[in-house]
Amino acid sequence: MWVKPIRLLENLTPQARDRNRSTQLTKNDPSVDLLSEAYDGWGMVRLADGTVGWVEMKRLERVDHPTRPHEVLLTSKEFEERYLGVPYLHGGTTREGIDCSGLTSRYFSHVRGMTIPRHSTDQWKAGRSLRDDEREPGDLLNLRHREKTTDHVGLLLADGKVFHACLFHSGVVIESLQEVLKRYDLLGTTRLS
Repeated sequence: MWVKPIRLLENLTPQARDRNRSTQLTKNDPSVDLLSEAYDGWGMVRLADGTVGWVEMKRLERVDHPTRPHEVLLTSKEFEERYLGVPYLHGGTTREGIDCSGLTSRYFSHVRGMTIPRHSTDQWKAGRSLRDDEREPGDLLNLRHREKTTDHVGLLLADGKVFHACLFHSGVVIESLQEVLKRYDLLGTTRLS
């Protein structure tokens, strides 16, 4: 999700303003807090994970009692099947397009019923660091791309497989940890509980 200060939007055409104020939310996402509805039909909202962004006011519905993220949780396998092959989209959090930390935050929400930080670096900090011999399926692998020096996160599966959204494959894939480590350095493993 990209957040643009209002002053940067004032000189843009209406179409350009709308493009620069998009927040990826779906109908089934948890409730958001409305922080401001002061600009051109758009309001600033805060998501359950603390992320702040813009959303069109006409797409919001006031509720008296916030909804729980997911009444029925998915199994890990159901989640993998649902998201495998989804296109990569930087900042994306939906099945229309998703990035690495969007995928892991969705996993924890849909499978474990947990709200975790949206961004990979914050996700790493939110858990307990593990030694290599402590790794288990469901742990987060904290990675850094060797050429681009960008941070990346993936979910460890059984049999040394990694479930992640990556630009290299243009979407969500399952591949061996050995293959992942050809492109990324492993910075550590984190367990969120």
